[in-house]
Amino acid sequence: MLTSVLIDSFQCIAHADISLEGSPINVFVGPNEAGKSTLKEAIAFVIRDVSPRVEYKKQYSELIYRGNKKGSVKLMLDGFDLTRTVQDGKLSTAAPLDYPDALVDVLLGVQSFGLVKPVDIKKLLVKMFDVPMSSDVIRARLKDLKVTDAMLDSTLRS
Repeated sequence: MLTSVLIDSFQCIAHADISLEGSPINVFVGPNEAGKSTLKEAIAFVIRDVSPRVEYKKQYSELIYRGNKKGSVKLMLDGFDLTRTVQDGKLSTAAPLDYPDALVDVLLGVQSFGLVKPVDIKKLLVKMFDVPMSSDVIRARLKDLKVTDAMLDSTLRS
Protein backbone atom coordinates (compact mmCIF):
# COMPACT_ATOMS: atom_id res chain seq x y z
CA MET A 1 0.00 0.00 0.00
CA LEU A 2 1.16 3.54 -0.70
CA THR A 3 2.81 4.85 2.48
CA SER A 4 4.29 8.16 1.37
CA VAL A 5 4.91 10.51 -1.54
CA LEU A 6 8.08 12.58 -1.91
CA ILE A 7 7.93 15.33 -4.53
CA ASP A 8 10.89 17.44 -5.55
CA SER A 9 10.22 20.11 -8.18
CA PHE A 10 7.08 18.86 -9.94
CA GLN A 11 4.78 21.48 -11.52
CA CYS A 12 3.56 23.89 -8.79
CA ILE A 13 5.11 21.87 -5.94
CA ALA A 14 8.69 22.82 -5.05
CA HIS A 15 8.94 20.15 -2.33
CA ALA A 16 6.50 17.91 -0.49
CA ASP A 17 7.01 14.95 1.82
CA ILE A 18 3.59 13.43 2.50
CA SER A 19 3.14 10.51 4.88
CA LEU A 20 0.07 8.36 4.29
CA GLU A 21 0.83 5.72 6.91
CA GLY A 22 -1.72 4.79 9.52
CA SER A 23 -4.74 5.98 7.56
CA PRO A 24 -6.75 3.86 5.11
CA ILE A 25 -8.29 6.97 3.56
CA ASN A 26 -6.60 10.30 2.87
CA VAL A 27 -8.43 13.47 1.85
CA PHE A 28 -6.63 16.49 0.48
CA VAL A 29 -8.40 19.85 0.66
CA GLY A 30 -7.30 23.36 -0.05
CA PRO A 31 -7.96 26.43 -2.18
CA ASN A 32 -7.55 26.52 -5.96
CA GLU A 33 -3.93 26.24 -7.11
CA ALA A 34 -2.86 24.67 -3.78
CA GLY A 35 -1.53 21.51 -5.50
CA LYS A 36 -4.30 18.94 -4.96
CA SER A 37 -4.55 18.01 -8.64
CA THR A 38 -0.78 18.21 -9.01
CA LEU A 39 -0.39 15.61 -6.25
CA LYS A 40 -2.77 13.29 -8.11
CA GLU A 41 -0.94 13.93 -11.38
CA ALA A 42 2.44 13.28 -9.72
CA ILE A 43 1.28 9.85 -8.55
CA ALA A 44 -0.07 9.01 -12.03
CA PHE A 45 3.20 10.27 -13.52
CA VAL A 46 5.22 7.78 -11.46
CA ILE A 47 2.92 4.82 -12.03
CA ARG A 48 2.15 5.21 -15.72
CA ASP A 49 4.44 7.96 -17.09
CA VAL A 50 1.26 9.89 -17.87
CA SER A 51 0.81 13.62 -17.61
CA PRO A 52 -1.63 15.60 -19.74
CA ARG A 53 1.08 18.25 -20.14
CA VAL A 54 3.57 15.85 -21.78
CA GLU A 55 1.39 13.04 -23.09
CA TYR A 56 1.94 13.74 -26.79
CA LYS A 57 5.16 15.77 -27.09
CA LYS A 58 7.07 14.13 -24.19
CA GLN A 59 8.56 17.49 -23.21
CA TYR A 60 9.20 16.65 -19.58
CA SER A 61 10.87 19.99 -18.90
CA GLU A 62 7.37 21.51 -18.80
CA LEU A 63 6.73 19.55 -15.59
CA ILE A 64 9.71 20.90 -13.64
CA TYR A 65 8.94 23.51 -10.98
CA ARG A 66 9.64 27.12 -12.05
CA GLY A 67 12.61 26.59 -14.31
CA ASN A 68 14.57 24.19 -12.09
CA LYS A 69 16.79 21.82 -14.03
CA LYS A 70 15.69 18.57 -12.39
CA GLY A 71 13.15 16.99 -10.13
CA SER A 72 11.67 13.66 -9.06
CA VAL A 73 8.58 12.05 -7.65
CA LYS A 74 8.98 9.05 -5.37
CA LEU A 75 6.23 6.73 -4.15
CA MET A 76 7.08 4.61 -1.11
CA LEU A 77 5.12 1.42 -0.70
CA ASP A 78 5.31 -1.46 1.75
CA GLY A 79 8.69 -2.96 0.96
CA PHE A 80 9.78 -0.98 -2.10
CA ASP A 81 9.60 2.35 -3.87
CA LEU A 82 9.09 3.77 -7.36
CA THR A 83 10.89 6.95 -8.44
CA ARG A 84 10.47 8.80 -11.74
CA THR A 85 12.75 11.66 -12.70
CA VAL A 86 10.84 14.69 -13.93
CA GLN A 87 13.35 15.91 -16.52
CA ASP A 88 13.29 12.71 -18.63
CA GLY A 89 10.49 10.50 -17.28
CA LYS A 90 12.85 7.62 -16.41
CA LEU A 91 11.61 5.17 -13.79
CA SER A 92 13.79 3.50 -11.18
CA THR A 93 12.65 0.95 -8.65
CA ALA A 94 13.77 -1.80 -6.35
CA ALA A 95 10.31 -3.38 -6.60
CA PRO A 96 10.19 -7.12 -5.95
CA LEU A 97 6.93 -7.23 -7.95
CA ASP A 98 6.28 -6.86 -11.64
CA TYR A 99 4.95 -3.48 -12.71
CA PRO A 100 1.22 -4.32 -12.95
CA ASP A 101 1.25 -5.75 -9.43
CA ALA A 102 2.74 -2.49 -8.20
CA LEU A 103 -0.28 -0.70 -9.69
CA VAL A 104 -2.70 -2.84 -7.71
CA ASP A 105 -0.74 -2.22 -4.53
CA VAL A 106 -0.55 1.54 -5.07
CA LEU A 107 -4.23 1.93 -5.90
CA LEU A 108 -5.84 -0.29 -3.29
CA GLY A 109 -3.50 -2.31 -1.11
CA VAL A 110 -4.07 -6.00 -0.52
CA GLN A 111 -6.55 -5.61 2.34
CA SER A 112 -8.73 -3.07 0.54
CA PHE A 113 -8.62 -5.16 -2.61
CA GLY A 114 -10.42 -7.97 -0.77
CA LEU A 115 -13.31 -5.66 0.18
CA VAL A 116 -14.20 -4.75 -3.41
CA LYS A 117 -17.07 -6.64 -5.07
CA PRO A 118 -15.76 -9.50 -7.23
CA VAL A 119 -17.28 -8.17 -10.45
CA ASP A 120 -15.73 -4.76 -9.78
CA ILE A 121 -12.30 -6.32 -9.15
CA LYS A 122 -12.33 -7.91 -12.59
CA LYS A 123 -13.43 -4.64 -14.25
CA LEU A 124 -10.79 -2.71 -12.31
CA LEU A 125 -8.00 -5.08 -13.36
CA VAL A 126 -8.94 -4.85 -17.02
CA LYS A 127 -9.15 -1.04 -16.85
CA MET A 128 -5.92 -0.61 -14.85
CA PHE A 129 -3.83 -2.75 -17.15
CA ASP A 130 -5.55 -1.39 -20.26
CA VAL A 131 -5.75 -4.84 -21.84
CA PRO A 132 -8.23 -7.71 -21.73
CA MET A 133 -6.96 -10.31 -19.29
CA SER A 134 -7.61 -14.02 -19.05
CA SER A 135 -8.78 -15.60 -15.82
CA ASP A 136 -5.42 -17.37 -15.48
CA VAL A 137 -3.49 -14.08 -15.58
CA ILE A 138 -5.80 -12.46 -13.03
CA ARG A 139 -5.61 -15.54 -10.78
CA ALA A 140 -1.79 -15.54 -10.84
CA ARG A 141 -1.52 -11.82 -10.03
CA LEU A 142 -4.01 -12.01 -7.18
CA LYS A 143 -2.28 -15.07 -5.69
CA ASP A 144 0.97 -13.08 -5.68
CA LEU A 145 -0.88 -10.51 -3.55
CA LYS A 146 -1.88 -13.22 -1.05
CA VAL A 147 -5.58 -13.17 -1.96
CA THR A 148 -7.28 -16.43 -0.90
CA ASP A 149 -8.45 -19.17 -3.31
CA ALA A 150 -12.07 -18.66 -2.24
CA MET A 151 -11.89 -14.97 -3.14
CA LEU A 152 -10.20 -15.85 -6.44
CA ASP A 153 -12.92 -18.35 -7.35
CA SER A 154 -15.66 -15.84 -6.52
CA THR A 155 -13.95 -13.09 -8.52
CA LEU A 156 -13.27 -15.17 -11.60
CA ARG A 157 -16.83 -16.54 -11.77
CA SER A 158 -18.23 -13.02 -11.96
